Amino acid sequence: METSDLCERLQWDSTFFGFPVGRVVSRSLSPAEAGRVVTWATREGVRCVYCLVDGGDVETHHAVEQAGFRFADSRVQLEWLHDPAIVTAAGSAADLVGPCRDADHPALARIARNAHDQSRFYRDRHFPRERCDALYEQWILGDCAGAAAVVLVARSPAPVGYVSCHVRGAACGSIGLLGVASTARRRGVGQALVGSALAWFATRGIGSVEIITQGHNVEALRLYQRNGFRTRAVKFWWHLWPTLAGARAGA
Repeated sequence: METSDLCERLQWDSTFFGFPVGRVVSRSLSPAEAGRVVTWATREGVRCVYCLVDGGDVETHHAVEQAGFRFADSRVQLEWLHDPAIVTAAGSAADLVGPCRDADHPALARIARNAHDQSRFYRDRHFPRERCDALYEQWILGDCAGAAAVVLVARSPAPVGYVSCHVRGAACGSIGLLGVASTARRRGVGQALVGSALAWFATRGIGSVEIITQGHNVEALRLYQRNGFRTRAVKFWWHLWPTLAGARAGA
């Protein structure tokens, strides 16, 4: 396999973070292929390369670790299959949740800058914290602008949380972002948002909903499991910073 078939440069990420970013597109890597990814990134001046590896692909995990990739995060994909009882119970707790209004945008942007610090970008300290904050701020504002089918907002009476809902095909959906203000956590806001999202999907005949979170985010996993989500897949993110990998190889 040619190196160009192994990885690619990511234009949006590169522009956003202000330095060249790439990703591995191959589903698996041998030790030799992982080495060629490092060579490609070094030659092309790519500062960071993402690699997402299936949880059970032990050989690729060993290959990328030996090549200098660093473990970044665990990615848990969960799926909800329509259960009327769960929709009824969840929806009954969602009285304070409604569709996003234009006036909500500044508050949602502020919440987003502090609500997603469990993600892989924050865990990898080579990404500037300010850019990580801005990433989720832009993400939720983009969802409000139409990237999501709907953004639901919890108010008390000002916005204290949000959930963005996406539709994929006739009967499939996904939850993009779920964020709760730090001052409103452990008050049932997350439950109300998830319940409202499931009710929104159910009333549109969408019987399968996906969400992705981090394996170490126990509170999020428990929230989704309480609402009938079940684990569908576990994968692991690795990040390569070629300069650091080269320094380790020469140590």
